[in-house]
Amino acid sequence: MRYADDFVIAVSGRTVLARKVMAEVRDLLERELMLSLNEKKSGIVKATGGFIFLNVLVRMPDPREKKVVLIKAGPHKGHKARVKAEVVLHAPVVALYERMALRGFAKKRRRGVYTGAGLGRMVNYDHADVLGYYNQVIRGLLNYYKFAGNVSRLIKVVRTLRESCALTLALKYKVRTQAKVFKKFGADLACPETQRKLYFPKGKGRYARKLTMEGKWGPDTRLLTPEVLLRRS
Repeated sequence: MRYADDFVIAVSGRTVLARKVMAEVRDLLERELMLSLNEKKSGIVKATGGFIFLNVLVRMPDPREKKVVLIKAGPHKGHKARVKAEVVLHAPVVALYERMALRGFAKKRRRGVYTGAGLGRMVNYDHADVLGYYNQVIRGLLNYYKFAGNVSRLIKVVRTLRESCALTLALKYKVRTQAKVFKKFGADLACPETQRKLYFPKGKGRYARKLTMEGKWGPDTRLLTPEVLLRRS
């Protein structure tokens, strides 16, 4: 797999073979292209344990993993069959929370639980602009990970971002708690002047398949990675 200058090479074999391939790649880049590997971001991992590529958690199936499924159509309907597991693509929820904490959107509490935090750098923005910024982050994350197998888990991330938005408005209006902010502006934190609302996906389960594409998009939101979205302010 390759995207621009990021790439992954899958090796079927022992670790010794993987090290040999990595050495050959390093030599080729230096000799033919005058480039060098980023040693901090390069390494050898067991694919069945999972690895991060382009902010996506990728896990290769173990060849020995074969789950039993019920055939629902065709001449063998009602029978059970063993099928090989597929490659898993997940949103790295823990890594997203860690990045949110670094950017001030969240705080890590006891037992590793993250809660929303207000952005002091946004208090001088208009109410509508604060909502617009959070909407861009929320929609961007949901759209970027709409293919992920665990997309429904992002609802927790979105709730944390909503808490962060409420606490940011609490700082702006000098209100002590987010509960008072929700009471004053409603569940969607609507701006009294422009009626702009905070986007929050409705529904359950794999809601993002349908809902991430609803509403108006901000400029170039669909082109931004989670890392860039959380860094912008």
